[in-house]
Amino acid sequence: SVTSGSFTISGGGSHTVSRLNLTGGTLNAVDALTVTGSATLAGTLSGSLTTQGNSTLTTFNLFGGSWTNEGIATLSSNYIASSGGANTITNAAGATFNLNTSSDFAAFFGLGSGVFNNAGTLNQQASGLHEIHLGSSSQFNNTGLVNVQAGTLQLGTLGTYTGTFNIASGATLANSRNFASPYVFAAGSSITGNGTFQVAAGT
Repeated sequence: SVTSGSFTISGGGSHTVSRLNLTGGTLNAVDALTVTGSATLAGTLSGSLTTQGNSTLTTFNLFGGSWTNEGIATLSSNYIASSGGANTITNAAGATFNLNTSSDFAAFFGLGSGVFNNAGTLNQQASGLHEIHLGSSSQFNNTGLVNVQAGTLQLGTLGTYTGTFNIASGATLANSRNFASPYVFAAGSSITGNGTFQVAAGT
């Protein structure tokens, strides 16, 4: 468990543990860390972390961090943030990431840069407006499946999409007015469902 202060993993190679409780402080994973079982992510990550079991996220901060979900992850409150550096979120092929937070933001990178790659299944589950906002130099890439099951999922960042967006009845997928031409739905991409696709800007 990491509850405060800073805990550094280094020495060369990679490391595997069965559980992780990051409820405060900073995990500095200089050596790549893999968690095979349950994980609680509510502190700051620097370095490389892969979770393979069930993960619960509340206020998860990246500072030059790279988090890969290979299991089932749920953002239950607040959002994923960035306090600096180059950051990466990857929802791997075969993985599921549920956005079930009441916060206006699902991911907000006010400082630093970020890339959010979805190759698995990303589910927007909460009512209300929720934005993936990574900044003007960052992007959200979807090669997998995004299910907007409730509320509005707003894409407030650059992005290239070759995967599928499925919008349930009563739900909305929207892009943001923050950028002039931030979104490219490439060959092979699709938008399905009986919901609303709202376009403010893009190609």
